[in-house]
Amino acid sequence: MIDPVVKAATFLSWYKDPAIFYKEVFKEKPYPYQAELLRDLADLKLKRVMVMSGGGVGKTKCIACHALWLTTVLPKFLQRPFQVVIVSGSHAQSKNLYLYCKQAIEDNELLSELVVGEPKVSETLFRDRSFIKAVPHTATATQGLHCDCAIVDEAGLVEDFIIEDTYRMVGSSQYDRIILIGTPLDYFNKFVEMWENSEKHTEWKRYSWSWYQCPAITQDKIEEAKRTLSEEMFNIMVLGKPFAKTGTLIPGDKLKEACKDVPRFNYSEAGAKPIGGIDWGWRHPSTLAIVQRVGDTYYLLHIEGWRREEFEKLHDKIAEICKTYNCYTIYADNEDIGENQRLETRGLRVEPIVFNKEKTKLQSKMRALFLQGRVRIPFECTELIRQLRKYTYDTHEDDDYVDAFMLALYGASLEEEETTSDYIVERLRLKPL
Repeated sequence: MIDPVVKAATFLSWYKDPAIFYKEVFKEKPYPYQAELLRDLADLKLKRVMVMSGGGVGKTKCIACHALWLTTVLPKFLQRPFQVVIVSGSHAQSKNLYLYCKQAIEDNELLSELVVGEPKVSETLFRDRSFIKAVPHTATATQGLHCDCAIVDEAGLVEDFIIEDTYRMVGSSQYDRIILIGTPLDYFNKFVEMWENSEKHTEWKRYSWSWYQCPAITQDKIEEAKRTLSEEMFNIMVLGKPFAKTGTLIPGDKLKEACKDVPRFNYSEAGAKPIGGIDWGWRHPSTLAIVQRVGDTYYLLHIEGWRREEFEKLHDKIAEICKTYNCYTIYADNEDIGENQRLETRGLRVEPIVFNKEKTKLQSKMRALFLQGRVRIPFECTELIRQLRKYTYDTHEDDDYVDAFMLALYGASLEEEETTSDYIVERLRLKPL
């Protein structure tokens, strides 16, 4: 049993200096730039914050500490509960940030005493009605959620509407804090656009961290990165700076990593439901791609293109291939309504995509997955690889294989988000009161 006087003194020291809180709950001293941010965030008048950094410099752990400080320390002095929601570019990433909070609670007796029951997989409820929740970046997962502080981790990977929805999430709070953190993986992402356009988004305070500031990263590692990384990846991952590349959409080293010595894949029962993508062609081939997500990786199971004259019964052929790979959902350009309807009569679920309007979003999703190393393409898929090597944001010809692959990747990522959010909703619905 901790002496009440000692307990009160400890919370007071944590309240006065969040950097001390970090040191005592994580059992390590924060980096100088982490301590600076934590102390700045203790000022509740600071409501809009962006942290753009290189990879591995401690931004996620730092913001996890702040989320924990808001829900365990601040309420004792504010005399009210404080509620935090964490959203991320992937559910796994949002749970990474939350996991720092969960582990700190489990390792610290003072914090453990504040929790109702035990910290759950994606949620911790405190006795004073404060909470921390980690949710995936989908509209269904964030719908209806309200909080005092919304944190978007890896904001460079989320859809625009998630960043926009944070204003609603905190709208009814007098503190209404929003924190966006991430590495600028996608130059056309809203997070990057807001960072670059500081004259328009004047209310946001910006923090930028690079490898050069991180005590844990040696000069030798930085020099190695200079030698081995492309200019684009060095700017993004080391300097933490947006890079407006005008060349190919997929960096050559990332494409090589995705397909070098990669064998053909079969359908895996351990994976998610395979998803197809179709790019209908007239002068160019109609192309089908089938993708399956296994764990965090997207595997290309099949890709094939046909010219109109090659198959009189093209839709039957497509349905036959889909059945072989247990694929029953196809994402297709909605422009060719007749082709989509004929495909649906073969027992497939066709999800129409307004390709011309959504193309940038599809491109950004595909690019982000490649940059994260989450794509695998069999080396024998030479036509797709050839097209990817020269594909840019402005490519409009010789891209049918890429377009089909993009549609399949996009569909598979949406299915992943829906599955995760359904799980979260069901878990919350069944949670005992």
